[in-house]
Amino acid sequence: MEVAALGPSVLVRDSRDHSAGVLALDSAQWNALLSAVHSGDLDGR
Repeated sequence: MEVAALGPSVLVRDSRDHSAGVLALDSAQWNALLSAVHSGDLDGR
């Protein structure tokens, strides 16, 4: 996964498949994603 901050957005993409597109998150969405990862709510599928 590649992450870049661009103004008020955080951009995320698959580092193995750049053609899959970019996910743009605002700060609330980014924080929610980080919380889910840290708590183990995501299973990696």
